[in-house]
Amino acid sequence: MIRWDKIKEGTLLLITWDDILMVSGWLSDKDAQEMEPAHCKTIGYFINDDKNNIRLTGTVSEDGDKDVVVIPKGCIRKVQVIKYKRISC
Repeated sequence: MIRWDKIKEGTLLLITWDDILMVSGWLSDKDAQEMEPAHCKTIGYFINDDKNNIRLTGTVSEDGDKDVVVIPKGCIRKVQVIKYKRISC
């Protein structure tokens, strides 16, 4: 189990998680009973977490504005810290 209090802001993570899957068309009983959630992977820089969610960003502007992905902790299957060497641009 991941210790979120040990993850520092800006840590690059690969999160494997399950998302809701909904089909609005007609399905047979067999097909409906075999459906599974969408298995997803998201990579991003850790922003923060709370009791229920984690937040990642993939893009940060010069003034600090960012995109945000919020993933419910209950949906997370695996967390990997991505090690990398920072280089100057």
